[in-house]
Amino acid sequence: MEPILTANALMLFFAGFDTQAITITMMFHDMVHNEEVQNRLIEEVDEALDASGGKITYDLIEGLKYMDMVFKESFR
Repeated sequence: MEPILTANALMLFFAGFDTQAITITMMFHDMVHNEEVQNRLIEEVDEALDASGGKITYDLIEGLKYMDMVFKESFR
């Protein structure tokens, strides 16, 4: 019984990485083909880093609203 549980746990673990990798790949693919989105995202990240003094924190990442929209559009 234990090998089955281990196999299922590993499968779920690796399946999670695959979906994240595909999503990030699609997001980068979309940004390469849409320079306006890429530039706007770069500006948002630069402004957030300037405001935080260059420190990357959880709150900084949560405050990136345009990046959130780009991720959600990539999921769609």
